[in-house]
Amino acid sequence: MENIALEVKNVVKQVREKIIINDISFNVKKGEIFGLLGPNGSGKTTLIRMIAGLISKTIGKIIINGTDIDRNHAQAMMEIGIIVENPICINICLE
Repeated sequence: MENIALEVKNVVKQVREKIIINDISFNVKKGEIFGLLGPNGSGKTTLIRMIAGLISKTIGKIIINGTDIDRNHAQAMMEIGIIVENPICINICLE
């Protein structure tokens, strides 16, 4: 497990009745280059915002360098850097 930089386990994001992210799981190893590809509206930015702790997930776990973001958010966030377009839009668009 110490070789895993990012672990996303069975993550779901639902807003009202709409499922935005449906049961996604993957690991990114330390030193690995990883990309999220998909058409507009497929949930890429939503997933990144959940990894960064900017929005909540409905179900699942996100672990950064062995730290669960729900259990120790501050420690997990010390391990990443992120820039998300339109951060002001978070509450308007998703909550």
